[in-house]
Amino acid sequence: MSNSYLTSLGMAGTTILLLITGCGHDGPQRAPVIGTITFDGKPLAKANVVFAPESGERSASGITDAEGHFQLGTLSINDGAIVGNHQVTITLRGPRRLPPEGTPGRGLPGGPSFPGLPLIPERYFNVDTSELTAVVENRRRNEIHFELSSAETP
Repeated sequence: MSNSYLTSLGMAGTTILLLITGCGHDGPQRAPVIGTITFDGKPLAKANVVFAPESGERSASGITDAEGHFQLGTLSINDGAIVGNHQVTITLRGPRRLPPEGTPGRGLPGGPSFPGLPLIPERYFNVDTSELTAVVENRRRNEIHFELSSAETP
């Protein structure tokens, strides 16, 4: 076989590989998402917000600041969320708790602990009960707001 044939074959293989892998494309299309979360009318600080795409792709997440503002990231901080429909969860817990007295390692660095108590209703923690949804559109910026309530759901 000639060198030119092998070179052409190698270039064709590389082209096919690039087409299969998307020529360096880093996954599904994302768009910037910012927003605000309030709880009973007040900004919700230090809450974790997660947008889970209905497509099953990778979720986007962010943490609210003192004013309840958030910005989402999927593959890196603040790179946005995947375009499409999302189910949304919001969680906020108090500080981690120590296990009961007498538990081995209690109080030691790296020892056992329990999640903090919920600071908002736990229904917001799960996609099956939060009833929160969002649509991320392919545009320069998506601005999405959530008003959470301590009132029981109807």
